[in-house]
Amino acid sequence: MAGAVAVRLANEGASLVLQHRGDAHAVERARALASHLVGGGCNALAIAADLRDPCTLGLLSRAISTLGPRVDALVHTATARVDTRSLDDGAALGCGALGDVRASLARDVDSLLVASQLCAPLMQPGSAMVSLLSLSARDGGAAGLRSSAVSSGAALALVRTLARELGPRGIRINAIECDTERGAAQAGECTLDDEACAVSGTAAFLLSSDASYVTGTVVAVDGRGKGSRMERRPAAELNETACQA
Repeated sequence: MAGAVAVRLANEGASLVLQHRGDAHAVERARALASHLVGGGCNALAIAADLRDPCTLGLLSRAISTLGPRVDALVHTATARVDTRSLDDGAALGCGALGDVRASLARDVDSLLVASQLCAPLMQPGSAMVSLLSLSARDGGAAGLRSSAVSSGAALALVRTLARELGPRGIRINAIECDTERGAAQAGECTLDDEACAVSGTAAFLLSSDASYVTGTVVAVDGRGKGSRMERRPAAELNETACQA
């Protein structure tokens, strides 16, 4: 979903720094997305940086400064991942299952806190942050998403705490609960499905001045209306909308 939001913000004229983890899959996706955005006329950089590593934070900070003296928006993503150990696994006691939860908390909560600390000093009143969280934060998730449920729930609590801390400075922060693994933009493409369009549109709204009175809240973008999936718009119509600059 982060890729879908990046495409939406680029279409609205934003300059983007795409921070990603250093693993091969993340590098490939981020570079492909940055190349696609640059090809469309957007100013975009893909930077590999572990937000828990002080050595790489300087690199990320310098990359941000190359695009201008201030940051207008921050989009953070909590990634849903399947647990490696079940509770029935004897080896998981105090090790595997606990390790999954700790790793997920470090990935989602630590990254949100550090990203906020990095960007907040560069943000002016009227700036905003959005954190994309797994739907498991609300309903506990499916089997195997125990760690994602815990870390996304903790990240949501951090969003609400940051809203109180940043509010006096005129900086807002909200969360979107969604399927965080969907809607990744691919190189050479600008096609987004209806769910990705809904999430990116919601993020664009929460980052805009139209949401100036909205902070510390969570919006669930799951397509559910009274327990049933809402009617989907034709794919051709959605893709045409997504490709309009």
